[in-house]
Amino acid sequence: MGKTIYLTESQFRDYVRFLVENVYVNNISNGKANLTYTKGVKRNKNTQNPFDYLKTDKMDEKNADTYEVTLKGGLVCYNITSIHGNEVMHYFKHLWDKKNKPATMRFKNVQTNQTEEYELQMLQSEENEFMKTFKEKVGFVVDYCIDKFKAKQPDIDISGISIYPVPSSSNFNITMANKLSESGLYDYPVQVINQNILLKNLKNLERDEEFIEKNKDYYQSKMYRKRSDDVTVDSYLNGTLNKLQALKKAQDNVDKINELVRDLLIRFNNYKISLKRVDSNNTRLVSNMANEYKKYCDLLYETLHITNYTNEYGENSKSHFNTIANTKAYSKGASIDKRSLAIWAVVKPYLRGEKSPLTGKPYTMQKIKYFDKTKFEIKDLTNGERMGLKNIYNVNDVDTELVQNELNKIKGTVFVIFDDNISGGATLSDICYQCKKIGIENIIPITFGEMNEKWVMNFVPLSSPEIINGHAKWNF
Repeated sequence: MGKTIYLTESQFRDYVRFLVENVYVNNISNGKANLTYTKGVKRNKNTQNPFDYLKTDKMDEKNADTYEVTLKGGLVCYNITSIHGNEVMHYFKHLWDKKNKPATMRFKNVQTNQTEEYELQMLQSEENEFMKTFKEKVGFVVDYCIDKFKAKQPDIDISGISIYPVPSSSNFNITMANKLSESGLYDYPVQVINQNILLKNLKNLERDEEFIEKNKDYYQSKMYRKRSDDVTVDSYLNGTLNKLQALKKAQDNVDKINELVRDLLIRFNNYKISLKRVDSNNTRLVSNMANEYKKYCDLLYETLHITNYTNEYGENSKSHFNTIANTKAYSKGASIDKRSLAIWAVVKPYLRGEKSPLTGKPYTMQKIKYFDKTKFEIKDLTNGERMGLKNIYNVNDVDTELVQNELNKIKGTVFVIFDDNISGGATLSDICYQCKKIGIENIIPITFGEMNEKWVMNFVPLSSPEIINGHAKWNF
């Protein structure tokens, strides 16, 4: 039997404002909330179903609510917001990632004052209809862009459509691209391009001087008042970039540190075995252990020293080691302490009187442990910082054969870059930049999720790129 969930007017408004969804929610009962799409059913204030928060009526029109968003370099991205939704994305990501837990949404029952969770579902027939409509909307954008390409290049010969799904932690982009390729778009054959032609690698990350110069009024504006000094957005960006570059150099040492730990543990194990042999002479073995120990201590110190960088105030600053790496989860504290003391007891006599060339001081006991490098996400940066950077992605220089094969496939096609959402446009702009750099033409960026109109960076409002009926906020 169905259960009725009562929402106050303020809860209803808060829920709608939070979701800004575009899918129809119906039949919330028995622990399940059905995500419903029924084409052709117009819903308005007078006929709206009590649970129809999500305005699916705009899904019926191919060109409804598809906004042009200017990216860096003047390229235009087509943002299909009329089928945006946290819950829609949530549902499909769970569905295609084959996660154990289903996608859910939560309601507060006013009668019981209890928050209740419902599993999101979609009927197969309605899921098929949803995908069909989504494909039509993508096809409409592609056809519109092809007409624009032909107007500028009358002799252009388009043989098909190549879709590049932007790499993501979810399978959403690549699964959606594969579904779009199952049949053609507007009589054009569709192929999916290997995601690995570009790799997210910050090794070449640098300032986008051209963009910063175009928007110097913003980047020279005050960032925030942390002391009596005024910090500009540009100086804050410099400090962040300096820190990232320092941490990158330090993280390159972590692999070497782990190799030394492995060698030390192997040598220590061989030493313990040698003690069982009456006639063994382990002097050379222990001497080698001592040399490895010195390398380990020096590399740890060097890694910490690398993390010095010039901050936003132009001063020398330093990061803690845990911003570079963390102790591996399986390296238990007790065993680390025990083995570290045991190894130190063996090598200490061989290190007596020796001083580190880096510190000028005698070597001391260090904990012998493996490290995991701390993962840095570009999305952890504010939008303003991301917009002032380039080379977030880089062309794959490891598998050059793969890149060349994919470029050969792309020739003569239009190149659709497909992403599930757009926040500020910095990452998508960088992907377009990298694609143009390797000779890809006729690029059509398409995004699915609705972008916000502004972000806040340390209490300073940061406007988004130009969106529907808005003013130009960035100079592209």
